Amino acid sequence: MGSLILVMQRQLTSEKIAGMLKTNGFDVYKIETSGAAVLSHTHQLDCGVVIASVKMSDMFINEFASFLPKNFALCLLATGQDMPILDQLVSDIDLDESRFKVLKMPLSKQAFLADLMSLMQAVENSRISKPFKKKLRRHEDDEVISKAKAKLMQTRAMSEPEAHRFIQKYAMDNGMALVDFAKKILESEI
Repeated sequence: MGSLILVMQRQLTSEKIAGMLKTNGFDVYKIETSGAAVLSHTHQLDCGVVIASVKMSDMFINEFASFLPKNFALCLLATGQDMPILDQLVSDIDLDESRFKVLKMPLSKQAFLADLMSLMQAVENSRISKPFKKKLRRHEDDEVISKAKAKLMQTRAMSEPEAHRFIQKYAMDNGMALVDFAKKILESEI
């Protein structure tokens, strides 16, 4: 399961929420007041959910969300005081619905825990499914590269290692991915 990190301007609020989460079986990885500190933690973890207030000690939520890694979800806790600016801040956040929830305080404990579980599940599912997507894409890429090598072997009388090295070298020299250069070979008269 992913990690939980709390970041709020007021440490006491974070500690109360962390206590409630711990009594309901959740592990809280860190409690912070600074968005920068939380972002540094997120780069050390596989995945998780950040529970945050609209304002942190060093930034607003829209700025924070723009730096949040894709393997993390965001649960935003908004107070009545946040409402006037909330719509503007939330419209600037570019996260899909499965990775972002806005909860208005005061919270219903059961609704909060249910939303938190759905965010944790979404993050965990995306983390698990990524290797499979890469594997499928990789197989397709390998086929394209193999066809390009075969074309080079036929048209330029190269061996398989020479054709592979040719694709590698020219892709690197042109700042391209191997598969992209291989596609160019297949489309052209190289």
